[in-house]
Amino acid sequence: MAKYGHFNMNRSKRFLLTAISTTLSLGLLSALNPTNIGTDLFSQPALAQPSETELRTDGWAEYSNSRVSVWMPEYFRLVEPSAIELFIQQLDYFIPNVGMHRQGSSILGVFNPFPGDSPTAANVMIVPYDLNCNRTMTVFLEERIKAIADDALYMVVTDSDVFTVDNYQVGRYFVDNFINQQYEQQVVYLVKDGLTLYEIYYTAYAGLFDEWLPIFERSFLTFRWDS
Repeated sequence: MAKYGHFNMNRSKRFLLTAISTTLSLGLLSALNPTNIGTDLFSQPALAQPSETELRTDGWAEYSNSRVSVWMPEYFRLVEPSAIELFIQQLDYFIPNVGMHRQGSSILGVFNPFPGDSPTAANVMIVPYDLNCNRTMTVFLEERIKAIADDALYMVVTDSDVFTVDNYQVGRYFVDNFINQQYEQQVVYLVKDGLTLYEIYYTAYAGLFDEWLPIFERSFLTFRWDS
């Protein structure tokens, strides 16, 4: 049986957050368009890690592959492999890999198939990376932010922070962007476990992002990985 890692946030913390961007719309990625955005930041106290019983009672389900798992509302659906491939292409183009190798076959994606009036579907994408050296999260973020500033013309990094949860280094950041004239926001978490880095992207239409943020925060606390 695989041994899984996880962490437990049981103390309220507030952090300034940062930003990168890619998106899914009903499981298909959209093209990014440039825009000038504001610098308003979202900050939310970390929630206590929910139990499996609480999650199931609230109508949540676990989504997983052989490497990672995460809980979201049970009406979410897995992203098709073709859409994941498009997501990888977006990452390669907009966010150059710096000192790391992506585990493409281990990427997990889920999305909301019922977006209603929202022009884009809320979604989660989890991307594992192998690191070529044991850098700290702070150093990694500095290098990644520089790569984004140098190469990702359609992205604006606003702020970033690093914190520790149960001896794991975690980064968290936000981005605002326009995608096909649709304004979206995203929160991304980075979890470092030895020479493996997990990047968890949570994306929603900007007009609904405040409503989705508590769900994203709760979902992140359910993230598990094969250690």
